[in-house]
Amino acid sequence: MLLGIDIGTRNVKCGIYDDYGAAVLIASTPTLWGTDAEPWGLDCEALFQQVRELVDTTIATSAYEIEAVGVASMGEVGVILNRHGVPQGPAIGWQDPRGVEQASELQAAFGLEFAATTGRKASTLCSLTKVRWLMDQGMDSQGRWLGVAEWVAFRLGADQVAEPSLASRTGWFDIRTGDTWSEALAWCGVG
Repeated sequence: MLLGIDIGTRNVKCGIYDDYGAAVLIASTPTLWGTDAEPWGLDCEALFQQVRELVDTTIATSAYEIEAVGVASMGEVGVILNRHGVPQGPAIGWQDPRGVEQASELQAAFGLEFAATTGRKASTLCSLTKVRWLMDQGMDSQGRWLGVAEWVAFRLGADQVAEPSLASRTGWFDIRTGDTWSEALAWCGVG
């Protein structure tokens, strides 16, 4: 059996699927948006505990052996880790309006090249503008960004790697080459 985890805007879902992709069991709980300081933030540790509890409950209510786990999430929302792999703060939701000024600066810097390279328009939806906003607020530039799904997978024991379909939502992924777009990283002020 396969275990699927989906961290969505409205709900965190966990399901068990057979080898043909048919759902055997699905559980869901509302996504825990908002912290004391961040109305559109996700407390990363609280989110992981929510996922972990949902997974534990789903597995405990079934008699199936899990052979593989897949994790999906909102592509624009990421966790910024410090040098020790610990979140630097809440993950900022895709719907958070911060980064308007940075999105305008991004458009001015790259013009049509941004959309041609990333498949996205310069806006506050891009992870890139949120990270640039955080950099402008003094965030440590030595951090590492992982999408929420990638971070949850890391917390469950996977390596810290970017998944291409989620990375393509960030604004610093070149969809033509399948690699990081170094000019966008440089504009953002990160390596």
